[in-house]
Amino acid sequence: MSDGSLDANVLLRALIDDIPDQGRAARDLIRAGSQWFVDDVAVIEVVFVLGRAYGLDRSQQREATMGVLRQPSISASLDLFEDVFDLYVGHPKLSIQDCYLVVAAGQRRRAPLHTFDRKLANQTDAVLVTLPGSPPKPKPAR
Repeated sequence: MSDGSLDANVLLRALIDDIPDQGRAARDLIRAGSQWFVDDVAVIEVVFVLGRAYGLDRSQQREATMGVLRQPSISASLDLFEDVFDLYVGHPKLSIQDCYLVVAAGQRRRAPLHTFDRKLANQTDAVLVTLPGSPPKPKPAR
């Protein structure tokens, strides 16, 4: 049972502490003994902001994000995001969103993911959607 949900801003304040009062309040909330749900969308937003606004590299984004998600008071898709981060850290040209879509499709038995994104299809198990009349391009060896 959950006492509610946490958004990306609460998680970011707990991690970054760039606004000390909010950082303290966020950490107190997480440590208060309540159970909090964190939606996958909030996790993706945290990763995006850590990279874009704070300049953390992908390994640092993984460490920070998974560190907060592993808190006993947090309920989140840990197994999913372990695999998402494996793909994200290992493929620097792919976005966190694309990595999430590929992994979620596989874990939810909805694979393969079909995409027009050639880069995504070439680096993952995603399938490139081809236009009628155009020959399919073979995937490069990985």
